[in-house]
Amino acid sequence: MAGGKETPRQKMIGMMYLVLTALLALQIKDTVLEKFVLIDEGLKTSNATYTQANSQSVAGIQKAYTDLGASENDKPVVDAAQKIREETGEILQYLEDWKNRIGEEVGGPEPDGHYTRAKLKKYEEPSRLLVEDNGAADLKKRLDDYNASIQQTANGVLTEKGFPALNWGSLALAAKDIPFYQANPKLSKEDFAHLNFYKSPLASVLAQLTFFQNQILSRESEALGKLGSAIGASNIKGFDQISATVLPTSNIVTAGTDFEAEMFLTAASSSLTPTMTLGNRALQVDAATGRGQIKFKASARENEYNDQGLARKTFKGVVKYQQNGEDVETEVTHEYFVARPTIEVRSESIETLLLNCANNLTIDVPSLGPAYQPSFTADGGLSIPGSQKGQLTVVPKSAEVKIGVSSAGTYIGEKVFKVEAPPRPDFQVFVDGKAYNAEKGITTAPRQFKLLLIPDDNFKRKYPEDARFVVSKGRILRATGSIGKGSITISGPTVDANVNSLRAGAKAGDRYVIEIDEIIRVNYNNERIPMPYRKTVTISMN
Repeated sequence: MAGGKETPRQKMIGMMYLVLTALLALQIKDTVLEKFVLIDEGLKTSNATYTQANSQSVAGIQKAYTDLGASENDKPVVDAAQKIREETGEILQYLEDWKNRIGEEVGGPEPDGHYTRAKLKKYEEPSRLLVEDNGAADLKKRLDDYNASIQQTANGVLTEKGFPALNWGSLALAAKDIPFYQANPKLSKEDFAHLNFYKSPLASVLAQLTFFQNQILSRESEALGKLGSAIGASNIKGFDQISATVLPTSNIVTAGTDFEAEMFLTAASSSLTPTMTLGNRALQVDAATGRGQIKFKASARENEYNDQGLARKTFKGVVKYQQNGEDVETEVTHEYFVARPTIEVRSESIETLLLNCANNLTIDVPSLGPAYQPSFTADGGLSIPGSQKGQLTVVPKSAEVKIGVSSAGTYIGEKVFKVEAPPRPDFQVFVDGKAYNAEKGITTAPRQFKLLLIPDDNFKRKYPEDARFVVSKGRILRATGSIGKGSITISGPTVDANVNSLRAGAKAGDRYVIEIDEIIRVNYNNERIPMPYRKTVTISMN
């Protein structure tokens, strides 16, 4: 029925006691009394185990104090543990005296130490001693005084060493403080004495007093456990030299992968919990091993790699701990190497890219495996992400393009590509719908020339959206011998050129001259890119 931290078993025992008390109030048959006897015996067994364990805890604290050099900083821990053990023994005996006194009032136990059923049913004597004669008031005061004293003794040491303080509620509760009774209009008004002892049979009273002993031992166990954790918390003894160490999984890591290591004191102690930092970042320290976990993405710039493809790197870690009550820092500098990852590029043309064309690439870093989360930059051009991981389209704008490769925000490396102009197209003329044959010439004055630019087959296959050409500047003239007979100027994109204006007076022996000065290439983005193009075609009229 007490507050504070309880084990599941203690909670179960407390609930059983409350239920049995409620059953008594309903005048359940006498065999219910025997259940209190069984609970009482179970609690006594638990108390014996607690007593032995708590005595061993005090002995363990004393041994740890000696083994760690008997530091003055740890002496208060030992003194507090011994004081708590003494005060616990005193109140346990106080409760045992009450059980003996009440038992004698009803005639005492049988020679075998047990009470008869008739004596277990008696309630006048316990009620008179504890309620009417105010014995319960003294009992409540002793329980509350013990609770306060133990917390004061333990917390004085725990808070000094930076540990959380104990925060217990009272062991001697009234009905209103117990959730089980709060919904009962009648019982919820009863004070500590009436709730626990008024007209309660001997079996119930004895079990209740043993239950208080159990709660006291439980709280003593908790206090000693925390004091045991504090022993040596501010000291490291028995170590002549203490140094920090970094233990990497591998000292050579590929850029873009995780560097992983453990950082720890080479003279680690189970009583020591150091704090560790890497740069300005705190590390997670395993309380059981005292080791801090290091993990970060390894990276290096291209100019940092040596001829073997390794970049030398270092980092500095700091381990902080207390010695002789003072903060101590020890630093460790660790050297490791970043290996240049292999960047694989797949494309139609790996060595060179074509200027102002959509060059489709797939870039992979096999050493990263599933961890590969690429992003790209293009110095000297545009970089357009593709629909699949590692795919991108590069549109060069200069004679060289550097493609920077990163993974999950970590720089991996770069690939440098030379840039070339796309191949020039061939020029072909159709006269009035028929391809011009220079060997045969033409026999009649033409009406229309179709000016066609035929892209290179390989270029058209690889870059179909970039292989579109049209004539944009030039002239078409007719001449007889060295005498010009008229001309037409081409000043914009032209495929079909109307030459009707040059027909008048045309005769055999005349010639038509087509001079091309510039063409336009239409790229993937429908941009019109002018290109110088010097071409002259002469069409003879027979």
